[in-house]
Amino acid sequence: MNKAHNPAAIAPPFRNIYTHGMECPANARTLWISGQVGTRPDGSIAPDCAGQADQIMQNIGPILAEAGMSFADLVKLNAYLVKADDFAAFAPVRAKHLAGAKPAMTSVVVTALAQPSWLVEVEAVAAKS
Repeated sequence: MNKAHNPAAIAPPFRNIYTHGMECPANARTLWISGQVGTRPDGSIAPDCAGQADQIMQNIGPILAEAGMSFADLVKLNAYLVKADDFAAFAPVRAKHLAGAKPAMTSVVVTALAQPSWLVEVEAVAAKS
């Protein structure tokens, strides 16, 4: 079982939506998920951040499932957004899919992603005993 670390000696996680540190047991299997973008199975992409974020999380779910894992097994999530204002659209979508899971998380605003139509990209790490 992964163990969360939120020491009282430092400020609590912002909005209580992530964990400062996640510890995985020594025998845990680790799954590294490449940066996912909001491309649908038919190759199309939503024009807005919320739509792309929802598809990203829908893409991550089957990757986790194929490894016998779920969103509850995520220990690290990195989000890269092209616009700082889009974090307000991204956060509730992420929360919906994580359903209470609070992996360690980093969110970064970047100048651009590899394709101009991509507004958000998410990479993740999961671990399970």
